[in-house]
Amino acid sequence: MENINWNSIAADLNAEFSEKLKTEDFVVKHGVIHASDDEVKEEFVSLDAVEAEESEDFDSDENLTDMTVVSGAFQDMFDHIEN
Repeated sequence: MENINWNSIAADLNAEFSEKLKTEDFVVKHGVIHASDDEVKEEFVSLDAVEAEESEDFDSDENLTDMTVVSGAFQDMFDHIEN
């Protein structure tokens, strides 16, 4: 029966995993992988869908309220909450 050096195998796997993590971290921080045209189009559609959802204000969220047409008291209250 062959002797298997599990410590050596574990060290090799750990080194390989560590290198992959370092590479992934570098790519995330510096964006060095070129995106294909399909990936760009897919991301655009995804972001466009997010922006389209914001136009429908089902809960009367204040981020879509035109602050120039509300009362001065409401503007003061809103400014107080933000600060």
